[in-house]
Amino acid sequence: MKKRGLLSILAIALIPHLCLAVFKVSPYSITDNQNMFLAFEPKQDSLLIIDIQDKTGIKKITKLFKKDQIAKVNLGIRQCDNPIDYKITKKNSRSEIHRSSIPPYSCKVHDQVSFLFVSDTHNNHEKQRKMAGFILKKLPQNTSFVLHGGDWTHHGGYKREWYGIFDSFKSIFSKLPIIGIIGNHDYKKDKLIESIPENYHHFLGTSPTQDNFGNKMYGFPQFNIIAFNSNLREMDNESRNINITWLKRALKKSREQNKKVIFSMHHTPYSSSVDAIRENSRHARKMIIPHLESSGNVIMVLTGHLHMYERSYKNGIHYITTSCITGKRNIYSRHNKYGNFLNTLACTFSIITAGNNWSKILTYDDKGQIVERYSFLY
Repeated sequence: MKKRGLLSILAIALIPHLCLAVFKVSPYSITDNQNMFLAFEPKQDSLLIIDIQDKTGIKKITKLFKKDQIAKVNLGIRQCDNPIDYKITKKNSRSEIHRSSIPPYSCKVHDQVSFLFVSDTHNNHEKQRKMAGFILKKLPQNTSFVLHGGDWTHHGGYKREWYGIFDSFKSIFSKLPIIGIIGNHDYKKDKLIESIPENYHHFLGTSPTQDNFGNKMYGFPQFNIIAFNSNLREMDNESRNINITWLKRALKKSREQNKKVIFSMHHTPYSSSVDAIRENSRHARKMIIPHLESSGNVIMVLTGHLHMYERSYKNGIHYITTSCITGKRNIYSRHNKYGNFLNTLACTFSIITAGNNWSKILTYDDKGQIVERYSFLY
């Protein structure tokens, strides 16, 4: 028994090293509405077996995956109370190189869903790894996904910066599905596919369409999450109109489902930063916020961009702006008449727990210390 136990421990310990030997980008999962995709990039052409298991059964995929190409394998539809387990094996050697489980969320309307909210990771990879370590220590066991508020990199057109963030956060991204929003820096130095930055699509896209600018709506029994591209400055008038039309349809569908909405975009409409008078923030106040307020079912708006932590409240909507994971912190430069809490000193991440009529937000700094505890009913 002791020998077999020791061998099992050694096998588990070897898997991360095998993973590093095979993958340029370690396996992670992304969502497109409720479809789950496993993504990775092999260092060399690799004949791999992917075993996928959920409550509907077992599926096996055997395929040659090419080096320097992001592979995206459909794991199936993510459903409540249905964990998806998968493992990746090298066909020729039968050695297991990666194994993970995508956690389920509850089917019960009155149960809670917890998720991690981060933004503005930029390109300080040493600090990214340090923050990932703090985050892992604070994550509840039942965390369902990661919501990233944009500015994944400092220059979206440089692939090396994307490789850096996926390497630094692989301990988190390998465990939790990613919902990714596009920030303004993700457009920098990059080409476009429709109105989506090419590298964002390469690493995080699934199937962009002409009337969808990276926008997605995710349905949970307790609420819907709308992830929206607020980079209206990057769009011409026709594209802005198409983008806003998508938003109105998503809000209408949520009302018809009698669902509350957690809305997330990169840019912050109300803040204590001079950025509040700049173009994308003005566009957000003029073109986006009126639809959120008139919808009557938006409870929370989650944003990044400003590199400061701030909480505001206006017309029944709670606005949470998380600070950067890395990057230069912002300073107080103007009065925010809707502001209720401000911290300009810390890089932050938030763990948000939401039910169908209440939410709790725990925000931590870059030392793992609590910045704010905030709860509210709706």
